[in-house]
Amino acid sequence: MSAPELQTEEDSINAVLGAASSPSPSEMDVENAAAHGVGVHVEVEDDIGVEGASDADADGEPDVDADGEADLDVQAITVEQQDPSNETGPNGSTENGTNGVYLPSAADYSPSGPSAPVPLPDVPPSPVKQEFSTPPVLRPEIPASITVAIRAASGRQSVTPGVEDGPMDRIEQLRQRVKDDPFDAEAHLALVSAAEAAGDVDQIKQAYEGLLGPYAGAATHQISYLSHFLNNAADFPYAESLFARFLRASPSVELWKFYLTYIRRVNPGDAGRETVKKAYEFALGYIGFDKDSGEIWRDYLQFLKEQPTLSTWEEQQKTDVLRRTYQRCVVIPLENIEALWREFNSFENAQNKQTAKRFLEQYSPAYITARSSMKTLRQLLDPITRPLANGLPLRPTWTEQDKKYAMDWKAYLMWEESNPLDLDDTAALATRVQAAYRKAVGWARFYPEVWYMAYNYLVSNSKIEEGAVLLRSGCEGNPTSFLLHFATAELEEGRKNYPAAHATFNNLITNLTSQVKQLQTSIEAEAELAKGAEIDTSTLANSDSLSEDFRKANEEREERGQRVWARRGREFEDLKAGLQVAWIMLMRFARRAEGLKAARTVFGRARKSEWAGWQVFEASALMEYHCTKASDVAGKIFELGLKSFADNVDFVLRYLGFLISINDDANARALFERFIPTFPADKARPLWERWARYEYNFGDLAATQKLEKRIAEAFPNDPPTKRFAQKYEYLNMNTIRDFDMGFGYRPPAPVQVPPLPPAPTLPPPQPAKRPVSPSPPPAARREPPKRPREPSPDRRGPIKKSRQASPPPRDRIPDRGWQERDNRGYQSPRPRSPPLPSYEDRVPAAPAAPSGAVPALIAALLAKLPSANVFDGPVFRTDDLMQVFRNSVIPGGQMLPAPSGPPRARSPQPARGGRPPPDYGPYRGPNSGPGRRY
Repeated sequence: MSAPELQTEEDSINAVLGAASSPSPSEMDVENAAAHGVGVHVEVEDDIGVEGASDADADGEPDVDADGEADLDVQAITVEQQDPSNETGPNGSTENGTNGVYLPSAADYSPSGPSAPVPLPDVPPSPVKQEFSTPPVLRPEIPASITVAIRAASGRQSVTPGVEDGPMDRIEQLRQRVKDDPFDAEAHLALVSAAEAAGDVDQIKQAYEGLLGPYAGAATHQISYLSHFLNNAADFPYAESLFARFLRASPSVELWKFYLTYIRRVNPGDAGRETVKKAYEFALGYIGFDKDSGEIWRDYLQFLKEQPTLSTWEEQQKTDVLRRTYQRCVVIPLENIEALWREFNSFENAQNKQTAKRFLEQYSPAYITARSSMKTLRQLLDPITRPLANGLPLRPTWTEQDKKYAMDWKAYLMWEESNPLDLDDTAALATRVQAAYRKAVGWARFYPEVWYMAYNYLVSNSKIEEGAVLLRSGCEGNPTSFLLHFATAELEEGRKNYPAAHATFNNLITNLTSQVKQLQTSIEAEAELAKGAEIDTSTLANSDSLSEDFRKANEEREERGQRVWARRGREFEDLKAGLQVAWIMLMRFARRAEGLKAARTVFGRARKSEWAGWQVFEASALMEYHCTKASDVAGKIFELGLKSFADNVDFVLRYLGFLISINDDANARALFERFIPTFPADKARPLWERWARYEYNFGDLAATQKLEKRIAEAFPNDPPTKRFAQKYEYLNMNTIRDFDMGFGYRPPAPVQVPPLPPAPTLPPPQPAKRPVSPSPPPAARREPPKRPREPSPDRRGPIKKSRQASPPPRDRIPDRGWQERDNRGYQSPRPRSPPLPSYEDRVPAAPAAPSGAVPALIAALLAKLPSANVFDGPVFRTDDLMQVFRNSVIPGGQMLPAPSGPPRARSPQPARGGRPPPDYGPYRGPNSGPGRRY
């Protein structure tokens, strides 16, 4: 459908934005580009024979997709600027003046950020500085006092409230903040807003590039960035270069919709249909597995339906393409999968009802599986893919909520790897899982474990190069991640790429060093702020009271600063220890890859560092000893470390343990005696205990007693029994403590009662025959047995007590048994079950099953039940209860009709005036019976 030609560039970009949000591609304004003389040609290569794709990406690397084959790719977007001298085609295209911009062709797993819903207004957008205003950033506020202190420590002046700076001053301040912390999202967004307000294109480019560096893949801001260069046809080449950078790595459906809108806009009419079709195939190859991509599938189907045909053959080709597209999308869990299935059903039935049944039956199982999987997908993804306020992924502080967020992503990824759709094609499964990992590393960009899971999946599927690209991207997004940097270095070491491994370690060390410095500066600034202003001593008079007050004020001031270090010092020490681990891992790698000499070079660099720790000295010393057996060289390294860490009890303890391990008792004793007086007793306890353990194991009695006396002097509050028990301890087996002092006592375990053997399987009890004559008098009660009775087959045994039955009512016939009634010719009003066999006629019950035949779960339950001897409640004899039930007269059970004719001799006559028995003879007319009918 042709739309009116737009006259201005602003109207042109409005048509693009409106088309991106329009419900149907057929309603898009696809001919407005003729006003600018712009035509875009997109050449696509896929693995089914489409020609025209390049063999190298922007970095010169070969085009290899996830499974090692050429992937569906937009190779070049060529912008043709119309020259008045050239002849224009019917759709505004020209034949010369091309300028090619190439999209990268290598499969890329570089980071891709989450995409919040992109607001596409229905009205023409306002100018740039108003249209792309930055939403407020939701971050925890830093106390103003700490901010002022940090700025003062870094040499910057804080902004006085109420004083407005000029626009350039504001931008420079924001740039400085971004330079100090590249991940300062608030500063980035403010800088983008300031640049857009200024309207300077160069500043806009600089601001967005700075934002999309640490936050690569933030689709919301990528779309905003692109929109600045779609107002003017002269800016289209730059916009296309941005598409080339953003598309392949992005899991954002909104960004791909924006791209397809642009392609349809610049390729109007029938001449551009093939280009648009290839662009749709390119997009669906990357984003078609996403559950939110159903709108793209629907738009593509609508686009195919609008394909004009001129012959029966073309109509058949169009039908085949539509059928294949429907068959592809109805087996994918999509938000609108039910609507697509209904369309597929209608499409097939419109073609041929007989073939429709065959096709629908063929794809129905896969559709049902996909529809049920869609419910699981919503449960897994909806809580973790909610739109973010500022469109940027959040950096974790590792609260419980952050840990749960990571666990939810891992649960989703494991679900995708489990092949919930039962795909038989391994290549299709790998493509779907890789798309899931692209989505995960976009949303959870600052969670290194998600990156590592993606890398591990690629490596397990023999995609080493793609795994290397992924790890490099993860290291860029997480510059201080030990997991990703160590994995990258190990990968490069395995590929013998030693320079790349060295560079990885060096980048990690550089980033950690910078972070340690920033943290120290922050803590020192906060401590100075807590201390307050220094006290001016010039105003104090020479008096003892004022001097004492001054001393107390100074102590208070220092104590406030120490409290800050006590609160945040652990964070600083942990980060500093992590830096030592990075140096040690670099030394290990250098020794493995290049020998001990290279490791010594790394140690020389590390010990000259401002943040060198004692762990580096110990690791180097132990490496020298275990690799060269040169204990003297290791000892020299330890002594070198003592020059800087003589006040660190941990390092002295490690040195003492090393000397004991090499059996150098003389130097070990000298080291102990040299440093034990330099530490207070509470800090020196590990040294006392380590040396005491050595003396107790290998010293003589006099030496141990002397040492025990010194320990008692150093720790007078320790009980003597404790010190004596430690002397006779071995491998943490302290028998004096456990057996003689009661600390090892454990209450006895409860007695495990063995389970009772199961009761034998018996047939259900049968009712006893009641005698015809009145019940005999009750028999004498039998004495209880002296021993447990053997269970009878029917668990009844002889009758203990019989209760005399009450006489039957006059209008009822007593129950004399089925046999007697049959002998007398009595007819029952309704059929009954055959008589039950007597006890003598029944087959004896099978013997009890052995205990081993009980199922394991039932045996475990029986084992947990208490034994019968602990029951103290009332005991009921089941045989007596069953006998009572047998002899009971249940009302209504013997209300049987009287036979026709004269009554039986032994049957009582019905009461006078009572109700006569029913007549079951043939009907002889009214009033023909002996009495009135009822």
